[in-house]
Amino acid sequence: MGIIQQIEGIRNSLGAAGRRGEVLLVPEVVLGLGSVERAAFVARLDFWLERCGHWRDGRRWVYNTLEGWCEDLPWLSLGTLRRVIGALRAMGVVRVARYNRVPTDRTLWYTLDYEVLGEILRGVVAGRAQMEVRNLRRSYQVDTPERDEGGRGHSRVLEDRGAQAAPGDIPDCTSQNGASAK
Repeated sequence: MGIIQQIEGIRNSLGAAGRRGEVLLVPEVVLGLGSVERAAFVARLDFWLERCGHWRDGRRWVYNTLEGWCEDLPWLSLGTLRRVIGALRAMGVVRVARYNRVPTDRTLWYTLDYEVLGEILRGVVAGRAQMEVRNLRRSYQVDTPERDEGGRGHSRVLEDRGAQAAPGDIPDCTSQNGASAK
């Protein structure tokens, strides 16, 4: 798969963003970035990069002030936004620069490093896959009416590795009328 297709896949996984403050978040992005606020900022930055990014140094960049980002993401305070951007910069997901013509203009320019973001998302997906495999391989505890020598009830553990449970070993998960119990 080429880099363009990878970037498009990452962009699709970020979620959709529209009018001011509108953000659709994808759970893998939230997990990978560590917070809803970070994922929301990345989704909005991606939204603006796609619509009005300026090309500098081979990347699309958008410029904005912290107050402007607060207007775009009205549920985030200025302090929270500073922490979010700082954390994303430390992760390498967001890059910040100054491409202003006037030296006294302190407006910052922002871009996403889609390669770093892709690595993070691939790690989340791989981690989820490993967790699912671990869950499949783990031992299942099945309640049985067996009693030990002291008369205490206990559960018997069935290993997933080829152990077959007899029909009476698995608890009945249906009610008396045959409907599933919750």
